[in-house]
This record gives sequence, C-alpha cells and structure tokens, in this order.
Amino acid sequence: LLLMVILAMLFVGGARMIYIFSTLLVAAPFLALAVLTHDYRIQRIKSFLNSLTDWSLRPILEWNPENPDSISYNIRESMISIGSGGREGWGLGNGTMKMFYLPETHTDFIMSSFSQEFGFIGSCAVFLLFTLLIMMGYRVAINCRDEFGRLLAFGITTLIGMQFLVNIGGVLGMLPMKGMTLPLISYGGSSLLATLAALGILINIQRRSGDLRNRMGDRI
Repeated sequence: LLLMVILAMLFVGGARMIYIFSTLLVAAPFLALAVLTHDYRIQRIKSFLNSLTDWSLRPILEWNPENPDSISYNIRESMISIGSGGREGWGLGNGTMKMFYLPETHTDFIMSSFSQEFGFIGSCAVFLLFTLLIMMGYRVAINCRDEFGRLLAFGITTLIGMQFLVNIGGVLGMLPMKGMTLPLISYGGSSLLATLAALGILINIQRRSGDLRNRMGDRI
C-alpha cells in the first residue's frame, strides 16, 4: 500500500516514468522473496488463485491446512455472505454469517457482513460515499496552489482510496487478502484515529487553499 502511494506521488510530482518502472523492477524480486519465505502468504496466494478457478462455492465445514479445498474458506464464506444479502439485505443485526461462519467479520470482512445485512442497495451506498470522498480529495489536491499541500492532499486521498480498493478486492475475491481494514468502517481505534487525522489534514488544506484564493482576490 505504501509503495503504491509513494509511486503515485512520485508520478504526480513529476518523476520520470523510467525511474518509476525501474523502482518496480528492482522491488519485484524482493516482494516475491517476501511472499515465498512465509507460508501464510503463500496460502493467501493459493486461496486467491483457487477462488478464480472454482466458483462452485461448495460448503466447507472448517479450515484445514491439509485439505486443498479449505484454502479458500474465507473467500467462499465471504461470497456466500454477499450473495445471500440480496437486494435489500436481512436487516441490521440479522446477519448469520458473522456467527462463527465468516472469520474476521469486524475487520477484514466487515463489508461481507454489511452486504448481507444491508444488501445490494446498502453496498452501493458505501461505494458511492467512498467514491465521493476520493473525488473530493483529488479536487482539493487539484485546487491547491501550494506544491507541498497538493502532494500531501493527493497522497492522503490515494492512501484511503487504495486501502478501500484493496479491501473490497479481497472481499470479492478479485485480489489476494492482505489483512487490510476498510477505512472508517472496520473495527479498530488506531485505524479510525489515523484516518480521521488524515481527513482533518485534508480539510485544513482545502480551507487554506480557499483562504489563499480569497486573499488573492482581494488584492486583485
């Protein structure tokens, strides 16, 4: 996540593409080594690949490292939870997948439980709110006249947007699970505090940009 944010900020800051691609090429072997040296990371990659090749979503009673079918247990249960919500969901607090079926429903898979209780309509509302938040953040970055403020606003917005996309992608089986929480929704005091602090800085950048434009207008 931090690597992608740094590369995005370098691109916006005017770095040459050859430097960015060179950084990716140099980092790729180290990232592969970091995955191959830890069994749980290999299991997550296998789980992701297994979910892409098998959409039967047949029930799995429990996770067992010796059973290849149980590798995708989390993603399978997540897909079942999302699909069972239907259009309007089961209602707040009425979801059943969080009852020891789907692990980590309060952090990594909070969106799966949310989709079951609020359905397709509620999920679309969350997507819309995050989309508006990201668009407003980038608008703040575009309108900021200060170079440091512009890069800071862009970095904060990209950080929140990438975290949202990675979490949703993992929940839907489109990306390997990273253990990354959903900003402003997942349980966790430190995550919520850091996100709110970042949004506070973003609001401050917007206010300062507005004050600067007003002062410049008065001078004109």
